[in-house]
Amino acid sequence: MDNCEIVFDLRCLQDPSYKDRGVGKLSANLVRAVGHLRERVGVSTLGLVDPALPPLEDRFLHLVDRVRSNAYLGAKGCSTVFFELSPMTHDPFFLGRIVNDPDILKLAIVYDFIPLMKPERYLPTASNRLDYHTQLIWLSRYDHFFPISQHTSDELQRLLGVDPLRITKTGAPIDSAFERADASGRRDRFSERYVLACGGAEPRKNVECPIVAHAGSAVMQDAGIRLVVTGNYPPVWQAILRDLYTGNGGRPELLVFPGFVDEDELVSIYRGALCTIVATHMEGFSIPVVEAMAAGSPVVASAIPAHKELIGRDDLMFSPDSAEELRKKLEAIAVDPAGRTEIVQDQSTRWQRFRADKIAGEFWSTVGDLVTRRQPKPTGILRGARPQIAFLSPMPPDRSGVADYSAATIRELGKLADVHVFSKHAPATTPDGAASAQQITTLPCLSSGFDRVIGVVGNSHFHLEVFQLLERYGGACIEHDNRLLGFYGSLLGSARACAVAERELGRSVTEEEVGSWLQDESRLRATFLGEIAEWASPMFVHSRVTARIVQERFSKTAIYLPFSIYRQWETDPTDRRLKSAARLRLGIAKRNLRSYRLVLSTPTRRPKSAFGLLTSCEAGTFR
Repeated sequence: MDNCEIVFDLRCLQDPSYKDRGVGKLSANLVRAVGHLRERVGVSTLGLVDPALPPLEDRFLHLVDRVRSNAYLGAKGCSTVFFELSPMTHDPFFLGRIVNDPDILKLAIVYDFIPLMKPERYLPTASNRLDYHTQLIWLSRYDHFFPISQHTSDELQRLLGVDPLRITKTGAPIDSAFERADASGRRDRFSERYVLACGGAEPRKNVECPIVAHAGSAVMQDAGIRLVVTGNYPPVWQAILRDLYTGNGGRPELLVFPGFVDEDELVSIYRGALCTIVATHMEGFSIPVVEAMAAGSPVVASAIPAHKELIGRDDLMFSPDSAEELRKKLEAIAVDPAGRTEIVQDQSTRWQRFRADKIAGEFWSTVGDLVTRRQPKPTGILRGARPQIAFLSPMPPDRSGVADYSAATIRELGKLADVHVFSKHAPATTPDGAASAQQITTLPCLSSGFDRVIGVVGNSHFHLEVFQLLERYGGACIEHDNRLLGFYGSLLGSARACAVAERELGRSVTEEEVGSWLQDESRLRATFLGEIAEWASPMFVHSRVTARIVQERFSKTAIYLPFSIYRQWETDPTDRRLKSAARLRLGIAKRNLRSYRLVLSTPTRRPKSAFGLLTSCEAGTFR
């Protein structure tokens, strides 16, 4: 395979809930390292972003060659590989067309299935459960999976029946600050001795277990060994935990919540601890365990599958529901420096496989094998099949010139392709030239059964449903009007109209100005075509001037598609006998020539005056 396009779903890097957590760190590390694949095949990279989420920050934007705001890839000039970096966190329908495409190699990182382990908390309603199981169905359609632990791999096989040959285990990378850690450069946050409990404002982190264990330990209390609890707990939650601590015999001054700390300070806290406790009830992977190991802090952890896989020693595990079991292990470690040293030495090599460069290198090596083994499949068109086109447009009986134009277009286009019509009001009969006709839904935007999806947009309410589907899912677009002022101003509201005009004109636009444009279009300065130019692939327009404006203002290429005569004359307008009869009725001499051109579009064009002018002309009184 000579070259391919790598497409990444970057929504997890837009989302504040994930971009700086484990999901975001793993995702950014893998995207950043795509150069490993470039050593084997030619690669271009595309990132998919959701306009409904916060904009992608520059630190992530620069990781790919280009971005687009929908998953409509259009014509694929080379093999395509799609990476879902976080398959269970965002709307799967956004990617439907890609995931349903058998010609695209689809790969997914899989983190965990925690909601299924605690459905009463994470899936409390029928709607929550339906959404999650819908995501599982979409996940099952991927070709190869990269679970972040053996436990997640086992769950993937159990829940979805995935063949082990379609699974390659990966891991979560530790931050580079931990790889740089060394004893000589550390900063001591706390001068007193302490043990560290890794928490987080999430009940499954189970920080209550180490709090009760530490509070009830005479060894810890008598020696004044503090318990430092990481995790950004709000004041109310801290108060509850402090009450729990003192209620179980703990000295209040020994419980410390440092709050938010940066990576370098976190490394220092790890390194200064007598030991690190990770008591969580459930995880797909446990980055605090790996971080503590890398920082040289002996780790004891709850006996859950993800921890057993990382630590590999039963004597350093405890039941997450037994504070007493944890207390005994804490006391043993606190009074035994030699034992702590032995644990650190044993764990000093266990974290090495989670270096960011090692994870990325192994990941892309596997991807390279998958890409080179995969044989490109010709598209349906290249296989000799008739193209399948989904055509989204108003259709008769809608009282719209665009509806009539689309009907005429389909009559001719149907000679070259199977055209499937989707309209707000499904035609009573299948239009001439069409293979089928039905009411408009998201189906054509999600199905790979259509080689192309074409949406027809104009400056009226008849196009709202097509516009909304184009906005979310993309597609080719035939844009009939040179401006969409009425559509934006009347249907989408003045606030959005102002925002779109401001981006186009590069200046402030007020609601009053938009209102004045609606009253008198001769004042209009914006085309309102910027959003469609961004979404469409490609965009067709009926004017060379409009195509030029789209290029100049939006840096997008619009294809000029001439506007054709689409209404059939009932009589031949070139018939000399008919022309002579018309002249006779109007009293026009044989060699005289009269030409009237009336454009009646808006109130400002004065239709009454125009009709008066025509009357004067025919009466012979116009001078």
